[in-house]
Amino acid sequence: MKKLIIGFFLLLGVELYSQVGPSQPAIGPGGTEYVCASFDSAFYGTNLNEWCWIYEPNTPKLDTAPVIVYWHGYYGGSNYRMLGADMIQYVEHMVKKGYIVIKPVFQYGGSASFSNADGAALLKYAFGILNSGTHVRPSLDEDGNINYGMFGYSNGSKYAFNISNDYATNGIPAPKAIFTTNGNPGSNAGNIPSTTKIVLLAGADDNVVPQANVEMQYSQLTQIPCENKNLYLLSSDYHGTPGLASNHIYSLTGDGTSGWVNSMDWNAVWKFSVGIMDCAIKNVNCDYVFNDVDLVMDMGKWSDDVPINKITIIHPCNPVLVSDISVSPDSITLAIGDKHQITSTILPTNALNKNVTWRTSNTLIARVSTSGLVTAVNHGSAIITATTQDGGKKDSSIIKINSPNATHSIKAKKIIVYPNPINSANMVLNISGLSEGNFELMIFDVQGRMVYSKKQNLIVNDISVKLEDIGSGSYILNLLNNEIDYNEKLIVE
Repeated sequence: MKKLIIGFFLLLGVELYSQVGPSQPAIGPGGTEYVCASFDSAFYGTNLNEWCWIYEPNTPKLDTAPVIVYWHGYYGGSNYRMLGADMIQYVEHMVKKGYIVIKPVFQYGGSASFSNADGAALLKYAFGILNSGTHVRPSLDEDGNINYGMFGYSNGSKYAFNISNDYATNGIPAPKAIFTTNGNPGSNAGNIPSTTKIVLLAGADDNVVPQANVEMQYSQLTQIPCENKNLYLLSSDYHGTPGLASNHIYSLTGDGTSGWVNSMDWNAVWKFSVGIMDCAIKNVNCDYVFNDVDLVMDMGKWSDDVPINKITIIHPCNPVLVSDISVSPDSITLAIGDKHQITSTILPTNALNKNVTWRTSNTLIARVSTSGLVTAVNHGSAIITATTQDGGKKDSSIIKINSPNATHSIKAKKIIVYPNPINSANMVLNISGLSEGNFELMIFDVQGRMVYSKKQNLIVNDISVKLEDIGSGSYILNLLNNEIDYNEKLIVE
């Protein structure tokens, strides 16, 4: 019975085993390279402008460490001190990376009656706690100011920006970095120093704080140069199980037992939050936040090696455009039922948008997946074409499929086609190595359409063919007779 049930689902095309997401990376700001193995935590304060959790790195206990101030989202419960429990895995990651974390609890009984001045007073109080007794001391910059950054989630994002904007008025140092996720905009940001590193992260399916709200915050940052700021968009991906939803709670990691931590944490929220602090204070890991588009956008892969939907860079700074694409292999012979991965290489290697779409010229002969995996369906030939999203650059691979019961394989002779590439001003193509007798020359464009055909009876082994009405681009040349079925990529410049 079990076999019958499995067979039934297979006939329906239902996948019985879903793909799973990646593990936490070993390196990088979202990875497992930790400075400390544990942390100490305690709740402090007796009123609204003092209440906070403080987490200090331990094992080994550090003498000094930079500070992260984490502003939580709106909390509707009555036990406000429980705000130390949510996001604990996120906090633990930051502390084990070598940062002190201050987590203000700015709501009393679920109501948010908290001013910018209250926030500044709370930071002064927390900094004072850390500079006393046996606490880990906040590290200082060359001017004697505390090295710290502001991080905000949802409603806490407005406090991160408002308090940062009023730093001078309220007598606190300016933050070195600001990171917000799913963040409501603050009222102003024009006084934040231009040297501050800022990253805003939005969720494509966030219906509570949509991307437009995050864009409002970004629009206030006119004094921050392009190289010091950006807005990134996280997209949902349900290729595997559990799926990755870019809704309003994608950054929540629960109380340490929920098991919510996934690629959206390691490769997005954790990567950017720790990375921007590392970049602003230590001048390391900037590639993960600003400089290297591949590292910025990378979300890892599902267990079947399919990439998770990449992060979108909304406001690229001097984006590098795609100039060319090449695929490998140029051609390949498969048997019916075989699968083969066609790979693409984008130039330049630091191009911003490396997205590629794949197309087959004949689905009855060969199918191709969104990642370039080819499945041989039937006897014949097909052209697999990769097209870049940026600039529409194309390259193609010839797929030839032999019948599994073929009694012999077709073996190409030593055929030379030259010049290749050929100049469109002198379209004389030379072919050597052919056998005497009838042959057919066909040329196809990357869409699989025949653009040239010529039949000829050869009495010599070398010929010259005048090509007409063929524009510049990539083509597939096919030579066919009763002995050979030869394919080659032809470039017309």
